[in-house]
Amino acid sequence: MSIFEKPHVGVVDAKLLYANEKTQHIGVVHNGGKPDHVRRWYPRDEAGYFFSTCGVRNYMGVTGACMMTPTRLYESVGGYSDELAINYNDVDYCMKVRALGLYILYAPRAELFHFESQSRRVPRVVDETNIYQKNWACDTVSDL
Repeated sequence: MSIFEKPHVGVVDAKLLYANEKTQHIGVVHNGGKPDHVRRWYPRDEAGYFFSTCGVRNYMGVTGACMMTPTRLYESVGGYSDELAINYNDVDYCMKVRALGLYILYAPRAELFHFESQSRRVPRVVDETNIYQKNWACDTVSDL
C-alpha cells in the first residue's frame, strides 16, 4: 500500500506464484512487440537478473490478476478495452497509464498463488495480437 500511495504510481501488482512456488508473474516486458512475463518458472526466492525478482520495479505492464489502480485513473483512460476481450487487456491498460507518465510497479513483498487460466482455455486470439501491436508497436519496439 505504501508504494501505491505515491503520486507517480498508476498501477501496482504482486508477485504471483504457481502452486509449485515457481514464479508466474513479476512484471511484463515486450519481446518482439508482444507482452511477455518476466522470469516465469523461476524459483520464488531467486534474486533475478539485476534483482528483478526481489526489488520494486517499474515495468511496461503487469497482469490484471491482482492489479491495484485508482478507480478515477481506470475510468479516465477508458479502463480495459472491449476489443481485447481475452488477451492483452491488462497490459493495454498499463500502456495507457504509462502514456500519462505514471509508473507500473511490481511489489515483490506481496505474494499470492495464482492458478492461471484454470476457469477457461488459454487461446491466443490472432486478431487481438494484431490490435495490440497496432496500438502499441511504436512504443514497444526500438531500433537499437
